[in-house]
Amino acid sequence: MLVTTALAFASPAKAEWQYTRWGMSPSEVVVASGSTAELVAADEGNSIFGQQMLARAPYQAAGVTFRAEFLFSPLGHALSMVRLSVLDPRNCDALLGELRGRYGSPSLSDNSSRFGIVRVEWNVVAQNNHILFADVPAEGASPRLCHIIYRPISGVRGATDL
Repeated sequence: MLVTTALAFASPAKAEWQYTRWGMSPSEVVVASGSTAELVAADEGNSIFGQQMLARAPYQAAGVTFRAEFLFSPLGHALSMVRLSVLDPRNCDALLGELRGRYGSPSLSDNSSRFGIVRVEWNVVAQNNHILFADVPAEGASPRLCHIIYRPISGVRGATDL
């Protein structure tokens, strides 16, 4: 059941994502994770919206397995984004339904892309989180992908390039 999964994504008590806080360094994320996260070299990771993946961790909730990727500002190396990639795309549709149930009406819902990409966004002010769900359909040899991206609504301490 995915209800627990959606509820586990962002805990109001933490105000960011699970064990992280916006602005943490890569090493602080690893320590906060209880060493389940590992550091990765900038060239091993990828970048999203100009932010560098410098740590990653396995993540599982309610039987759904994700890869958590921690992205940092390139100048200040402050945590500025968490991407949860669903490893089994058969969970994507149910996951979107659970997110809608958890966060209500999105601030943006767009499936008008000519590529069939579904994009749904919420602003959760109480948690200082902007949440983006993206579902990219399979095409040719490329499999279906879906993920959730958490970003702060307001600026990140230590990030000079956001």
